[in-house]
Amino acid sequence: MRYPPACYQMLAIIAQHLPHVRPAQQRGLALWVWGTVLAQSACQPA
Repeated sequence: MRYPPACYQMLAIIAQHLPHVRPAQQRGLALWVWGTVLAQSACQPA
């Protein structure tokens, strides 16, 4: 699956800071962060 280019940069940073987290969880976190940036809010309704 291809991700937006910004996700790859976030994924690299997440992998660097959280190496003990499984790769699937790292990808999920990167996608969640990317979504909150797009929504301009970390609130659940956004």
